[in-house]
Amino acid sequence: MTEIISASVLLFSVFFSTAVFAQSAEEWYNRGYEKSRKGLYREAIGDYTFAIQGNPKFACAYNNRGVAYFILGEKQKAMEDYNSALAIDPSYGNAFFNRAIAFVVANKNSEALSDYSKAIELKYDLKNSFNQRGIVKYRFRDFDGAIADYSASLNVSPKFWKALYNRGIAFYQKGDYASALEDFSAALDSNLNSAAALSGKAAALFMKGEYEAALTELNVSIEKHPGRAVSYYNRWLVHIKLKKNEEAAAYLRKAIA
Repeated sequence: MTEIISASVLLFSVFFSTAVFAQSAEEWYNRGYEKSRKGLYREAIGDYTFAIQGNPKFACAYNNRGVAYFILGEKQKAMEDYNSALAIDPSYGNAFFNRAIAFVVANKNSEALSDYSKAIELKYDLKNSFNQRGIVKYRFRDFDGAIADYSASLNVSPKFWKALYNRGIAFYQKGDYASALEDFSAALDSNLNSAAALSGKAAALFMKGEYEAALTELNVSIEKHPGRAVSYYNRWLVHIKLKKNEEAAAYLRKAIA
């Protein structure tokens, strides 16, 4: 149908701690933090390393260096740093959350599920932690569990469009197209330009047999996102249902071009 809003798309909002340690270590940490904010991740890694040398128990420095490594594609080093941060501070919710993302990317979904659950237990960023755990449950085809987590995320932030969209996908997979349509529409209320939510809404309308309404949504999607081939393919399907074969052929050509 359409893609779920995945972890890699969602969340690299990293929350840097400003705990005070030995002065020199703190100074290196703050330098690394500022460089991370500017996207200078390689330089930030050097500064975090000096902070760790100055204070080997500096869990925040390990965590943030792990994030920098992860963004640069050095996944194993990132995982080692998250492990070190958690060995120092087993109640560090941010490190559990970040390590869960690394597990998702490595397709280690059981480990990711455990880490997101721990982040939730520690009440770390509940909006995103519940949403991310829902994504993992969706991967296991636990649609009811995913819906429960997306709903918990929305209890924290009722207009969080990613959770609305993801819950819509889970409802869609269960065949509850009316609930899916409601969530996709709500997601669009919060993010008018979401190509994924537009496609999701059109798909739900299509499955409900509301072909003209589905076509309207697809036209909006193509107007806003003209390079999205899936919208042309879906418009081809709608025209087939409407028995408009000439128009359907034209859209199929655009979809495969």
